[in-house]
Amino acid sequence: MQDIYLNLNSGYVFNEETKKLEYFTYEKAVFNFESGKVSYHGKLGGVDADIIASERYKDEESFKRGMTFGSKQTIRLDEVQRRGLRYIFKDGKALPIPNNYDYEIGTTYWSVKLANGERAYASMEEAYDFNDFIVKENDGTERVIKCAASKVALTDEQRLFIKQFNDLVAGMEQYGLGVIYDQRDGIVKVINKKLIEKMEFDCDRYSDEGWSDIKDMYEGTDLKCSYTHEDDYINAKFKE
Repeated sequence: MQDIYLNLNSGYVFNEETKKLEYFTYEKAVFNFESGKVSYHGKLGGVDADIIASERYKDEESFKRGMTFGSKQTIRLDEVQRRGLRYIFKDGKALPIPNNYDYEIGTTYWSVKLANGERAYASMEEAYDFNDFIVKENDGTERVIKCAASKVALTDEQRLFIKQFNDLVAGMEQYGLGVIYDQRDGIVKVINKKLIEKMEFDCDRYSDEGWSDIKDMYEGTDLKCSYTHEDDYINAKFKE
C-alpha cells in the first residue's frame, strides 16, 4: 500500500486534449491505494470532466512561470481506517475492505468514502448493526437475524403518516405558521412565525429565561424519523 497525494483545489489546468489552459472547478477525487491511481472530477471550462493532472495554476501568468499552487494533501490507508472505513457487508457477511477498492474524497479528509457507493463500517459488529444475515440450521430451516436498523425501521403505514405530517408542516409554512418547542414550560406550540420573525426583543430582558431571540425558541423540523443505511451509528441493543 502507498500514500496518496491529492490536490483538492480549484484552479487553471492545462488540457492536453484541447491544448488549452482551462479553469477546473474541483468537486471530488477518486483514488486507489493499491495502484496509486488518482483522478479528479469537476467542471473543466464549465463542462463536467474527469482529469488526471494534479497541477493547478492561479492564472495565465503563473502558468507561464510554471508556478503551481495548492499544497497536496497526504491520504494514508491507516488514517482512513481510523476514520471508520475498515469493513463492508457483502455476500451475507462482514468483510475487510478489499485492497483494490477505490476511495472518494470531497474537500476534506472527513468526506472520504468508498467510491462505489458501498457503506463502510468501523468494525464487524457495526456492520451487523446495519445488515441482516441468515442462519441455516442442521434440519435445513433458516432464520433471519435482524439487525438493529431493521428493527427500528418504519413500516409503510408509518412512512405514509410521516409524509402526511410533512405535507401538513409545509402547508402551515405557507400560512406563516410554525411549530415550536418552548423549553420554559415543555410545551409544543403553534406560533405566527411570519409575524414573530419581524419583532425585536431586548436580549438583556430575557437572558434569565434561557433565550435571547424569539428564533431560539424553535428549530427546523427534522422529518427523517428513522435509522437508515446512511446513519452513523445505532446506539441501541435489543432484548430478544
